[in-house]
Amino acid sequence: MRFTFNHPAVVTGTWENGHVRRELVRVAADFEIAEYSSAEAPLTFEVRDQTSNETSLRIRTVGGRHYKRWRWDEPSTIFGTDSQFLRSLYNGRELEFSGIERLVDAEITRVKSFDHYRSIENTERRPFKREEEAGLGPLSVSCMKAPMLKNWQWLGPDAATEVADWRDRTAAILGNVAFVDGIPHVRTFEPCYRVSHAPLGSSRKGVIVSVDNASFYAKEPDRTVVDPATGFEILGKNALMIGLHNFAPTEFHDLRSFCLECGWGFDDRPRQEIVTHDPSAVGLDYLEMETVRHARMLHDRAGQMIKLVVLRDGAEVFCGQPVDTHILQAQMDALRISLLSWQSDRNGTDKLAAPFEDLLEHVLHWEEARPTKATFDISDQMASFKVREDMSPVVVAPIAGATP
Repeated sequence: MRFTFNHPAVVTGTWENGHVRRELVRVAADFEIAEYSSAEAPLTFEVRDQTSNETSLRIRTVGGRHYKRWRWDEPSTIFGTDSQFLRSLYNGRELEFSGIERLVDAEITRVKSFDHYRSIENTERRPFKREEEAGLGPLSVSCMKAPMLKNWQWLGPDAATEVADWRDRTAAILGNVAFVDGIPHVRTFEPCYRVSHAPLGSSRKGVIVSVDNASFYAKEPDRTVVDPATGFEILGKNALMIGLHNFAPTEFHDLRSFCLECGWGFDDRPRQEIVTHDPSAVGLDYLEMETVRHARMLHDRAGQMIKLVVLRDGAEVFCGQPVDTHILQAQMDALRISLLSWQSDRNGTDKLAAPFEDLLEHVLHWEEARPTKATFDISDQMASFKVREDMSPVVVAPIAGATP
């Protein structure tokens, strides 16, 4: 499906005094939105309420990309000037991927990093009250109302290249949209089960099972975002929270066994269930992703501990006990290197094992110095993860030439 859209672009040139001029503008361009039949984009997952048996979410999959139906506009009005979709395309609301506003905001930040005196023109338009009520902030409104590009004399020689680059950036965002049998769909994460540990003795028997999605492992479904300060991939909200474990949509029985093995009890009929129509649509190895997440959790906890170390009479002290931050930092660095290697290669977690165990032993030793213990702390989290590791099947590779 082809449609014309006025996409934003930041173009450069020179002011009359010779200084660099940067302006946010709009440029009309044609974009293609993928179209599929329901056979080409089959239904792979459904999330159902076990009490009413109603389906709250249907997910279709094409080439490993998961899509859910856009529910805020009719198909005939999705590209209308008043549609929620166009507003979301700018501000990212109701989407699991970033909107156009994020692109422009990143460009503003980039320019400020090397030019503190000259910003990008046309990026501070104040929204009207009705625009604010619709969830549009100054930057979204600026993108929607920037002047259309003209052949201004101040434009520099790279304007055409800059416009082409911004068109590609916009096309990448629109690549997260598809029509299935004429119905608009947007990219999403695959669904998964989440186990939340609850206090023993509560009405939930120590565990809450819910349906969530794999946003724990990535900030957005369409791209990997790296924190420039650490080199680590940016994970989803609450990814490092203690008390949570994730399981694939096909692992409900494994989830139950895990909870019982941990002694948490189990709710045999959680409120929602995932119906998997095509097991091959599960795109993640959840034990691998949970291993990486727990390594990140451990690295984060060690970093927090180091920040709490104080000097007393020339000695390093944590919670009243003498410690050596140099050893802990060295183990953190070793785990960090292994994590970065995993991010680069995605070839299993064998290389994480040794640095993970070394740092874990040290962190748990430091934890013993705390005067009070949380109801469920890092030691409980890692112990429960060990249970999960021990439950995983061991695959023995055949030796070449051996007799079957």
